Amino acid sequence: MTSSGHRPFISALGNRARWNVSSFFYRRVAQEESRQADGALFWYLGARVLGAVVADCGSGPGELAEEFLLRGAAKVFAIDSNARMSKLAHDRLRRWEGKATVCTASFDPGNLENLSRTLPDGTGFDIIVFKRSLYSRKAKAWLTIREAADVLRDGGVLILIHPERSFMRYVFGHPPRLRNSTPFHVFNRTVSVTAAYLGIGEYQLYAGRQLLDLFAEAGLEMRQPGVIQSRQNAYNLVYYEKRITQVI
Repeated sequence: MTSSGHRPFISALGNRARWNVSSFFYRRVAQEESRQADGALFWYLGARVLGAVVADCGSGPGELAEEFLLRGAAKVFAIDSNARMSKLAHDRLRRWEGKATVCTASFDPGNLENLSRTLPDGTGFDIIVFKRSLYSRKAKAWLTIREAADVLRDGGVLILIHPERSFMRYVFGHPPRLRNSTPFHVFNRTVSVTAAYLGIGEYQLYAGRQLLDLFAEAGLEMRQPGVIQSRQNAYNLVYYEKRITQVI
């Protein structure tokens, strides 16, 4: 995709630099919280993973994508807008040839739909995950969510794993105390908010209730509050399950 003007180019460079610096610290001090979030995710999904077609949106170096494959997913698309992260994901997933596809792409409306057309008979995805990646402002975020829901198979599930909006809870957890990840979270939130203020990319934060509201604003019917419980405090996990169409 192409863009005119210098701002998108500067924004892309800024996002890439911010991601690279953040990921350097993330891999060293915040992985325990990430593993807890992943554990809650897979507890919720259970046997759904077996034979599933998965879109991991914001895949980073491919750790979550590989975990899906290890747990029995049939096909995983690892999607990230950062070329360096895509290279790391490609190296990690090399041994899963035929089951893993690495895509360097944004989540702009249209991209997930185009990927779904590469699936047999355009059947769609069973599982779509946005982990620490859906930072778009509300108007764009719910468009992305609506498109993701459109390319889910009946009975499929869409999961959002998003940093907690409250600075105190994100940094110190509940009950509040100094944690191993506290320096990372202070650094990450400061850099990300500053970059967004300077116009270098987007960094829109949502509380758990606001994530559920995005589903409603996207026109998705929620049968119940779709919250996945987790032992960690830094991220909120919510889901939407697509109803199975009744054939009469």
